[in-house]
Parts: sequence; C-alpha cells; structure tokens
Amino acid sequence: MAQRPPTEPLPWEDWAEHLMYPHLINMTAELIRDTTYKLRHAEKIKDRHSHSITYELGFIAAGIQERFQRMLKIYRKYADMKAFEESTYTVPELMNAYHVMQGDYNEIRLEKGIFHDIVRKYESTPPTTPPGPPRSTPGGRRRVTWRSNLNE
Repeated sequence: MAQRPPTEPLPWEDWAEHLMYPHLINMTAELIRDTTYKLRHAEKIKDRHSHSITYELGFIAAGIQERFQRMLKIYRKYADMKAFEESTYTVPELMNAYHVMQGDYNEIRLEKGIFHDIVRKYESTPPTTPPGPPRSTPGGRRRVTWRSNLNE
C-alpha cells in the first residue's frame, strides 16, 4: 500500500481562535446593551418614585445595610482566630481592612443623620390638602329633614 504524502494540519485550532474573538466581541456588546437597558429601566423607576418618603428612606436604609454587611464580612474574615493563626496577614492588609471598616462606619453615621433629617422634614411638613370648612355631620353632608304632607 502506498503511503500518503504528509498533509498540512487542518486549521481547526486556528479557526476556533479566529471565531473566538468575534464571539467575545458580540457577547461584550450584548452585555453592554443589556446593562444599558436595565440602567434606563432603573432610572425610570427611580424618577417615578424618587419624590416619596418611602423611596428616600428605603434608599438610605439599603446603603446603611450594604455598608454594614461589608463591615461584617471583613470582621468575620479577620476575627476568626483559626484562620488568623493559619494564614499570614500582612500589616498593610490589616490596616487596609481597618480603614475600610472605619470608612464604612463613618458613612453609616452620616446616612443615619440624613435618615433622621428626612424623617423630621416629612413630619414637620403640613398635609398636602388644606382642611375644608367645619362639618356639622359625619361626612360633611347637609342634614335632610323629611316633612310629611299627610297631616295637612
């Protein structure tokens, strides 16, 4: 049987790499489009509800909770004595964690003050509709008196 002459390797490996780049670009473009769409949607919701006290207070409360959770995560990492003894944390790493926690604590205090300012602002605001004239009966309707014409 005659031997076949050696052939050049098939370009599948190069072809896969060639297809990988446009695929990566398309995936990135789709991710950017999706993110832009979701941000626009979130902005519309924010614009619709930003005037209400529940939105303002909820926004601040979510920020406080997010910072507290981050502080708790850092604390759990460095306060675990078994992990602290096993791993070698450097002084700059510990100082960085301390500064992040201190910054979060100060931001929580600031947002707590803003929270109380908003509550005081809304508590001191008069109602949006002024009270009407005094009402003599429940519901403010004029009392109807029935007269019978049978006695005449």
